[in-house]
Amino acid sequence: MTIASASRIPRRILALTLILTLFSVQLIIAAAPAEAAASNSISEEQDFVTAINVLRAEYGVGPLTLEVSIRDAARDHTWAMESAGYVFHAADITAGAPAGWQKIGENVGLGPNIAILMNAFVNSSGHLANLIDPSFTHIGVGVVRDGATMYTTHRFAKYPTSPTPSTPPDNLGFVKRYAEAQLDVLEPGPGLIRIQGWSYDPDKPSHSTVVHVYAFFDGSSEPVALDTPVAAANKPRPDINRAFGIDGDHGFFRELAIRPGTHKVCVYSISVDEAGIADGANRL
Repeated sequence: MTIASASRIPRRILALTLILTLFSVQLIIAAAPAEAAASNSISEEQDFVTAINVLRAEYGVGPLTLEVSIRDAARDHTWAMESAGYVFHAADITAGAPAGWQKIGENVGLGPNIAILMNAFVNSSGHLANLIDPSFTHIGVGVVRDGATMYTTHRFAKYPTSPTPSTPPDNLGFVKRYAEAQLDVLEPGPGLIRIQGWSYDPDKPSHSTVVHVYAFFDGSSEPVALDTPVAAANKPRPDINRAFGIDGDHGFFRELAIRPGTHKVCVYSISVDEAGIADGANRL
């Protein structure tokens, strides 16, 4: 699917709902191991970008630049497809794109791996047209793994210059952005839960952010902190460093005591201000 700037043709809005990614899940605490949940695959997102740029080079077309807001919107739509169990185009493929775009395109797919999906895209004239369109300058890729099945959304955009940041600067000229984060593991054990994932703040990419864990016990509306003291995302995650082109340590792993029952557990990644101090803004 490809559309031109909204200033040039009418936008068609369909009655569909995006399912946003939250680090908030319902857990039943028991001794039995939980099934692996669907999760974002950051490394495969980056591998798709690399494969697409290799393909473009073969066609004599310049590489695409990763755009974070477009990538986040692509992830949201990929989660929506995974939840529905099939692939479909977004009702509004311009959602999440920073201001200034002139053209937007989208490819969506489902398959076992990158090689098979890329082969399918290349052998479809409409999908290939998006992949090698010389006018596109930026890309965002979302990948959600559900066992052996991969769901993916590729958003392509044309910008005459660099996209306008979606978050306005504060009065000091510092652009504040939420921390980037993902929960890879949240599983129950006898009297405990295990959490594992990563977090980093784009404004302080080498800084190890703080992660908080809260539980809402048995349907309660009052959160109870499970992590005292709180944890820093300060364990090595070379895959995250490669995916985002950053340094520092950004992984976390905790085993936290919790009483038996059916509880809602939330994991918060806390962003930092320009001095690297936690400012309380959190990303679920």
